[in-house]
Amino acid sequence: MALTARKMDTTEECKVPAEVVPMSGARLAGAQEIEELGAPQSPTRDGKRRASDVLMATKQSLAEVYQKTRQRSIATYTNLFSSSRDLTRRVKVRASQIKQERPLQLLAVIAGAAFVLGIVTRVWRSRQS
Repeated sequence: MALTARKMDTTEECKVPAEVVPMSGARLAGAQEIEELGAPQSPTRDGKRRASDVLMATKQSLAEVYQKTRQRSIATYTNLFSSSRDLTRRVKVRASQIKQERPLQLLAVIAGAAFVLGIVTRVWRSRQS
């Protein structure tokens, strides 16, 4: 059976003051070592620098994503263009071949399609009125 969680309030449980114990083997930094590290920067300057770094990293990653997307788009467009051009060429060749080999059947198919389209248009217009 699972136990219910209870909110821990550390201020109520720890009523006894704690004793500060020095760490063994630890040493404090001297004044010379602190000077070598340089003067501490103000929080505002440090925050601006971090924000600038994040902004630059974001710009770089967005530029990379943009370039990859652009390259994919170009490749897709090129493929689509060549495929549609090839399909158009094949349809023209096939239509020309059918026109040369079976002109009467082609004329019958065109007339039948026009007749069916006329009936569909007539029915559609009568329902709209």
